[in-house]
Amino acid sequence: MDELDRILAVSRKVGLNWTGVTDIGKKRTKQIMRDVPAYDVEIALASAIENLQRPITPNDIRDMQSYVSAIPYSDVLVGEKLFINLAVQAGLGKRYGSHLHTSIYSLEQYL
Repeated sequence: MDELDRILAVSRKVGLNWTGVTDIGKKRTKQIMRDVPAYDVEIALASAIENLQRPITPNDIRDMQSYVSAIPYSDVLVGEKLFINLAVQAGLGKRYGSHLHTSIYSLEQYL
């Protein structure tokens, strides 16, 4: 089951008669993607990766999935420079209240 199927299934449970994306509407679809943290982070990071001046690798996709899960639910996150920088540029740390760092030594301030 993909994300759209999940959204449509939930909508039916709450009494909405949505059968496809056209029933949801463009504005509401964008709002759903923005309101669900995992979708929001994935969209932001995927867009940022696509804008890089290099080919996307399978490892990029695997790495991105780790950050999609971690950024919205972590108070402090240390990660590799590429994804932390992309997340910072997209404003994800501020949006989710997550302190994003590229050095393990930056954790000293939290001890």
